[in-house]
Amino acid sequence: MALDPRADVEKLERLVAMYERLKAKEAELAYNAAKGRILKKLAGIKIVKNRSVLHESAKGRPQKGTYEAFKYAPLEEIDKHLRPLLAEEDMDLSYSDELREGDDILIRGRLKHLPGGHYEDSFMPALPDPTGGKSGVQAVGSTNSFPAAMSPATSSTSWLSGMMTTEPAEQSTGPRLRQSSI
Repeated sequence: MALDPRADVEKLERLVAMYERLKAKEAELAYNAAKGRILKKLAGIKIVKNRSVLHESAKGRPQKGTYEAFKYAPLEEIDKHLRPLLAEEDMDLSYSDELREGDDILIRGRLKHLPGGHYEDSFMPALPDPTGGKSGVQAVGSTNSFPAAMSPATSSTSWLSGMMTTEPAEQSTGPRLRQSSI
């Protein structure tokens, strides 16, 4: 039909659009199947939260200078369990950041199924981490390096794996993740 010079262009465009929708749906189904297999394997893995971070306490009446510790799993601990599972399923996990108005940073985690190109994005707003006398550049780098540690609102694994949770999120009034898929 496409090789026929008398072919109806509008009909060809509709056929191409239908084909593209079909391929996108196939890619989404393959992504979901791969993610499901990973989730099944992750269910048996315990990610150890062995690093502590102090953050300002907001329990009851906030008092300036009142801090408490929460534990998180370092990226290396998560990565050693997650990367082999992602590789088995031809999945890729990547991060990017965007500076926003003021000092805010928007961190994006993208989980992508390489064969079909379907992906899901998770977003987390964060502030630069100036603790320990870091310079401005170091504060931004620290925030980008440890997105899961910035708030106890999400477990490390749920943020880093695009919502593949192996541990329940801790209760917090901190930032929530927003997820979208393509």
